[in-house]
Amino acid sequence: MGFDQIPLLNEIEIAQNQMTLWSALLNSIAFIFGIGLILYDIHLEKNQSRKVARLIINGLPNMQLNFPDNILNTAEKFLAREPVMLSAKSENLDAQVDMYNAESKVNLISRFVTHEGCQKLYVGGLARIPFLIGYGAMLRNISGLSYFDKLHSNGGWRLLDDEDFKIELVYRDEALSPNQKGEIGIALGMSTEVLFEQLPDALKNHTIFIDTTGGVERNKVLNQENLHRLSKTLAEKIDSLSSKSDVKSIHLFLSIQSTLAIEIGRRYQEGTHKDWVIYNYDAKQHCYPWSLRLSGSSLTVESSAD
Repeated sequence: MGFDQIPLLNEIEIAQNQMTLWSALLNSIAFIFGIGLILYDIHLEKNQSRKVARLIINGLPNMQLNFPDNILNTAEKFLAREPVMLSAKSENLDAQVDMYNAESKVNLISRFVTHEGCQKLYVGGLARIPFLIGYGAMLRNISGLSYFDKLHSNGGWRLLDDEDFKIELVYRDEALSPNQKGEIGIALGMSTEVLFEQLPDALKNHTIFIDTTGGVERNKVLNQENLHRLSKTLAEKIDSLSSKSDVKSIHLFLSIQSTLAIEIGRRYQEGTHKDWVIYNYDAKQHCYPWSLRLSGSSLTVESSAD
């Protein structure tokens, strides 16, 4: 190698060192920028997920329910608000009613479930139909609900995000009049059939029977929009009956899935609807031994209308 080549080698070596420095600097900037994006994404994800609330109604004695986290997406599963459980798991009917009225009186859902900018609420659970209707009434001013149901077939939980099969209500008769006390009934058999002979004597000839297209089936509605339409159709019938001066109370005999019971309760309109009296079916006795009256924001125990 000649001496005249040495300056060129020095220049190449200096250029290489400069490129190495620039490469290291760019890599450092890219690394810091990437970390910043990750932290920002986590911050946004956390803020968004903290606006997701979870509510489960646990009102059946001897049955322990936990919120089914498997229905949530990954971010919601780890960052959503702590689940809130409603109702009292008691065989004592008065104790359950007292718990409901206490939860309603303190406005528990708005204060401890959907507070601070909640944008989405997962809701579901198990309880007797009259209480599910009542809790639905508590939720009537809450938006952004996503329902989940417990499947009768395998005991698992799932969101109502299946295909809309456009299930509709079918009235057997609509022109019935109330009894002498101003009581008129609505019987909706969806999960199982509601039979004429099961009704209290005072309402047997004063109850409108409703079926659904496709026949009787448990967990029949697995689409949330279909659920909304069914509750809306039933509410329109209740609106019509409530407008009649000779109707004093509307008696509901419902064999339906829990999410539909909650959604029907959300249609209750205080001051517009006549009192709802919601009956509980006893499968062992094959009758409706008790009912709850929904009036305003409270429930009271009623005996059967024999």
